[in-house]
Amino acid sequence: LVSIKDPQGFMKTKLARLQSEGNAVNLIRDSLDGVSFWHEDNAKPEVVSNALSWKVSKAGASILAGHPVTEGELFAASVACRGDAEVTANVHWRRNGAFDWNKPEFPIFFGEPDKAGWRRGAVAARVPVDIDELMIQCDCRADRERSAEVSEFSLIRLR
Repeated sequence: LVSIKDPQGFMKTKLARLQSEGNAVNLIRDSLDGVSFWHEDNAKPEVVSNALSWKVSKAGASILAGHPVTEGELFAASVACRGDAEVTANVHWRRNGAFDWNKPEFPIFFGEPDKAGWRRGAVAARVPVDIDELMIQCDCRADRERSAEVSEFSLIRLR
């Protein structure tokens, strides 16, 4: 059992190193293939720098992206947000096209805002037994008074 004092800093450093070595592949690429997006105002996300980015105001929104996986693979899921609306993100598991709620989900916790107001979060998750798809979900609870921007939505297979 290992304890990490600064999990956000650890993930940021590890992902940067793996990406510089060519050992991390972002599975959410330059399109919305395999991505489901819902927003009460019918706003669509736009792709920016290989990660999804969108603004949410006046209503709630959710984005869900899935990818086929094999038992034992290791993934990092990450997202950034800013604004005063509540934003949550989780990694879920599916088997044969259905969510498997018996497997633990992995919440993505956001760090403190940087100078531009962005809060970033990431989590590493290893694929459990009998799972064939990983799902990353991000929800934003905006309303007439609160809004948010969500960016850097990514799913990376770690090698």
